[in-house]
Amino acid sequence: MASSTPPSVCNAHSVPVAEGTADVLCVDRFEVSVGRYQECVSARACETNDGTVFGPEFEGTEAFWERFCTSRMGRADLPLNCVDWQAARRFCEWAGGRLPSMREWLLVAGTSAPEAGRANVCDRSCRAMFVSLGRPGEYVDIDDGFESISPVGALDHGTTVEVHDLAGNLGEWTEDAFEPSRNDQRPDQRTVLGSSWETVSEEYVSGTTPYGHLAEGRGESLGFRCVYARRSP
Repeated sequence: MASSTPPSVCNAHSVPVAEGTADVLCVDRFEVSVGRYQECVSARACETNDGTVFGPEFEGTEAFWERFCTSRMGRADLPLNCVDWQAARRFCEWAGGRLPSMREWLLVAGTSAPEAGRANVCDRSCRAMFVSLGRPGEYVDIDDGFESISPVGALDHGTTVEVHDLAGNLGEWTEDAFEPSRNDQRPDQRTVLGSSWETVSEEYVSGTTPYGHLAEGRGESLGFRCVYARRSP
C-alpha cells in the first residue's frame, strides 16, 4: 500500500510502503532494469548478465528462449530477466536493500493492482508472435500493446498505482524459500510471485499465487525488484 510519507525517506528508485507491514519499507517502483543492473556491473559488485537461460525446462530449447533475454536486446529500459536468485539478491544488497519477503510483496500488490487489460500478459499480438515462431498456444484476449516484454513503467496503470508491473511483464523473485510438495524433490527452490508477459489465463493475471523456481534457474519470464529500509527524513 502506498502512503503519503514524504519521498525523501526513499531512494530515487523507490516509493514508501504504508505502516502496518512487517517492516517499515520502501519498494522499487519498477522492476530492476537492464540499465540499472549494469550500474552494479560497472561498480564490479555484480557479474555480467550473459543473457542465457538455465533449468531442466529449457533442455534442448535454450536458443529459442534466449532470444527473449533482455540483456541481449540493447535496451537499458527493459526489465532484466534471465537472472538467478543469487544475482538478484546480490544486486539488491549493492543497492542498499534486499529482496522482498513473500508477505511484503503480497501486501504491496494488494493495493497496486492494475485496471483490467493494463497488465503486460500474453495478448493477441503475443500469440501471433509465437505462431510466427512455430509455437501456437493460448492467450489472454486483450491488446496490451506489447508482443513480449515491455519497458519498465510503459503501461499507464492510472494515478492510484505507484508500484508498477507486479502483475504482468515479469514474475519476481522473493527472499523466501518455497515449500515443495512431498512429491517434488527439486533442491533449493525460491518463491516467485507476479504474472508475466507469458501469462495466458486471466485467472492468473494478478500474480498473487506463489510458485517455486530453482534458485540457480534463469528464465525469460523472471526478474526482480528490491525493498529498502526507510531513511530518516
